[in-house]
Amino acid sequence: MNQTLERIRADHPAGSIERETSWNGSAFVYGLVCLFRPERVIEVGCSVGTTSAYIMEALTQIGSGSFIGYEKLPDRAREAEERLQAGYPGGAWSIVQGDFFRTYDSQTIDFAFIDLDPKEHYMRAVDSLVVRPGGVLVLHDLEFAPDPVGMAAAELKDRGYIVSGFVPERGFAVAIKP
Repeated sequence: MNQTLERIRADHPAGSIERETSWNGSAFVYGLVCLFRPERVIEVGCSVGTTSAYIMEALTQIGSGSFIGYEKLPDRAREAEERLQAGYPGGAWSIVQGDFFRTYDSQTIDFAFIDLDPKEHYMRAVDSLVVRPGGVLVLHDLEFAPDPVGMAAAELKDRGYIVSGFVPERGFAVAIKP
């Protein structure tokens, strides 16, 4: 396992972060990437790159794919970039610093992890994405939005997605584009 990823796991064991749960959400995303084997993955709101590193580790394990992380805050984007550079130098990844809604390149994606603030912009992000059939969306921290599960399920279904599950802790939604 990558040293950077091991350091992240040591720094953030499941249950160690305020409001974190007994399971590791980044590891959950890692498992989904390994399961679905996407070619083009994006993260909207990558913060300091913790889940980004799990995504890159999954892409490394499956042996293909590229990753783009979008982060609005310059300090966080820089930290995410440093984290990925340390763990995956020369890898097929990039961190884009800036407003996702202005910087997204509109290329087709296979997998998106959405964790931006404010949470009310999740569906705007979903509507902005160009997702191939069979592509997967994972929405994080829905518990912080008003009527998180009902709203997200209804809105994703209205947009034609198959909502394949909700993980109640921290409010993860997983949806697939038919």
